[in-house]
Amino acid sequence: MAEGYTDVMGLAACGIQNAVACMGTALTSEQIRLAARYVSELRLCFDADAAGEGAAWRSLEAAAKAPVRLSGVRLPPGSDPGDLAQTPEGREVLIGAVNDAVPLVTYLVRSRAERAGQSAVDRQTAYDEISGLLKTLPESIEKDEAIRLAGSLLHLGAHGEERLRGESRAQPGAGEPSATVSSARDPRSQRVLHLLELGAVRPDVAASEMADFPFKDVPEPAHRAALKQLAEGRRPDQWDEELSDLALAVKAAGATREVDPAEVREAVDRVLLDVIASRIQSCRESADEQGLLEALAVDRALRARLRKEP
Repeated sequence: MAEGYTDVMGLAACGIQNAVACMGTALTSEQIRLAARYVSELRLCFDADAAGEGAAWRSLEAAAKAPVRLSGVRLPPGSDPGDLAQTPEGREVLIGAVNDAVPLVTYLVRSRAERAGQSAVDRQTAYDEISGLLKTLPESIEKDEAIRLAGSLLHLGAHGEERLRGESRAQPGAGEPSATVSSARDPRSQRVLHLLELGAVRPDVAASEMADFPFKDVPEPAHRAALKQLAEGRRPDQWDEELSDLALAVKAAGATREVDPAEVREAVDRVLLDVIASRIQSCRESADEQGLLEALAVDRALRARLRKEP
């Protein structure tokens, strides 16, 4: 499974005929269920960069409870199947990488740990993300091996590895979306998560646009806390520990493309509209006429800005 049609062409040039492309930034649950009708294993051959790793990360979430094994194909850093297939040497590397695919959780843990750098802060960030990922998975031999691999690559030692093992224990309902993620089925929560995802890519814009954001009016505590930290210009890997599950979900679903500042501004305005709608209802219920007039004025201004009216 590759990202695009040129990658499929490259794989075909290497004699790997049973290759398809998801034609997007990650596999969807529907694509995985469709593939499971025909194969028992999917080998993800995504680009060897941060975007490809992010796509593989999201694919693992999408595959929850699907009757198919996911494996990861490790390519040389910065390469993709289409480019490698251009030379005889590259084709040899590509064929070997596909043949040597490893369980996807192993692939993800190794990729993230190897990007961690040497500083204690960088390794702690990698530790937190890996722990959050492993926590979503049921107990298995593959998961146990991934914990040992993370311990080795992050130089945790015996005590640190045991701590990771304890923190990574599957929660009840592992493989199902967390409560925070499940709440995203509500349209208002979806808009908050969309803002968090865009703001994670452009925290500078989010911080500027959210300077006077009415955080107290956001009903979901985790969303409220995350929005506050986004307004401070902090990326998900810098959020407080109690937000680790939400930070993982935001990173897993986050944009892997350039984000225009206008997109962030629009996302902020749409979340503000939801906040103001709740305020309008509250003012009506309490017969607060002055508060209602002020809230309606803000609502009109927001809608005009979204319509790009003067």
